Amino acid sequence: MSDTDQLGIRLHERADSGRMDPLDAARQAARLVAAGHAALMRASTVAQAKRVRDQAQAIFAYMKQQGDAENAAREAGVLKVRAERRLGELLSRTEMDRGGRPRKGKNRSQAANGLDALGVTKDQSSRWQRVASLPSEIFEAFIAEAEEVTTSGALRLAAGGRLAAFSSSSVEWWTPPRIVEAVRKVLGEIDVDPASSAEANATVRAKKFFDSKEDGLSIPWFGRVYLNPPYGLIDGESSANIWSRKLVREFDAGRVTSAVLLANATTQCRWFQALVARFPACFVAGRIAFQTPGRLAQGPISGSALFYLGPSVSAFVETFSKFGAVVAPFERQAELPNGGGKP
Repeated sequence: MSDTDQLGIRLHERADSGRMDPLDAARQAARLVAAGHAALMRASTVAQAKRVRDQAQAIFAYMKQQGDAENAAREAGVLKVRAERRLGELLSRTEMDRGGRPRKGKNRSQAANGLDALGVTKDQSSRWQRVASLPSEIFEAFIAEAEEVTTSGALRLAAGGRLAAFSSSSVEWWTPPRIVEAVRKVLGEIDVDPASSAEANATVRAKKFFDSKEDGLSIPWFGRVYLNPPYGLIDGESSANIWSRKLVREFDAGRVTSAVLLANATTQCRWFQALVARFPACFVAGRIAFQTPGRLAQGPISGSALFYLGPSVSAFVETFSKFGAVVAPFERQAELPNGGGKP
């Protein structure tokens, strides 16, 4: 029996006996979910992936019953849907196509028997393969931004639904003052905030800002820029990817002299990895308490990172290290305080 299975048994035994308080249950669940992600990365068969999926479903149900202490239910939901996506990928490679219908040369009873032997129903096979059909960028944006990650949500997205339907009620997440002041300390002033609003700019105090009535993506940016792009998708592509790509183009063209970009820490996305490979970044410890229209202190459902584009790398490191770990590409290590060495 694996360590993951033993931990799952202890969680359920202690929960059933009433000897586990909610916070202890959340910590145990977090350990179990982490082990489940590791097991899923190694899963090469339907049986292995389904084992992770079933365990994640049990944790999700239990933590929802316990009041979702420390967001443990959502993390279990993420594992469950990731496992179902992996199952869909594996099932699509078997002799059964979507819904368990046999490919040429196989009769329907053989296909049904094959699914039964795997412990998978025809409906599950069909649903999981539809989840697996989602493009990686859209799936990862759903995982990062949906308030609750569920199979039904992923299926609605696969059927053409909009990501905004699963996210917060607003794509606007206004940066809190402590982050803005750090940005101002590094940049000196903020000349342009290209994705903002009058309300948000009361804190940012950019000399020029573009709101939703103006197409900031089609307008040249100049000088010192702070960018906190809107959440969600634009024509099926990550909004953060589109806005950050625009920022890099403006910087490379010399119109933007320095900038700070705030984005979700979606480390699995190619656009995020491209930024990490080129620019210094601060991975914020914990979750930023954003402000949203009509509400205060809304915590995002994923971590955040701040990227610096410009010549004052040392100032960025010294200012933003209080928020979290700061990393830089290897070729820019010499620009860090102490040349990248330990203080």
